[in-house]
Amino acid sequence: QKHIDAIGGAQAWKDIKAMSATAKASMMGGQMELSMTMKQKRPNMVRMDFAFQGNAMTRATDGTTAWQVNPM
Repeated sequence: QKHIDAIGGAQAWKDIKAMSATAKASMMGGQMELSMTMKQKRPNMVRMDFAFQGNAMTRATDGTTAWQVNPM
């Protein structure tokens, strides 16, 4: 309960309509890099975009139908 109160209460969390996150990782001493962006929108929409070694991949869903573009 302390955490919920610290972030503004349960209603504030329920009022959030969309969120996004980004991440980057490097491997093999920085020779390979991966980046990721994730976007979520209520109620069930999610889109993830990845970039790896010059290739891009996208995965998404609207909660009913999922699709992806994967050239790898």
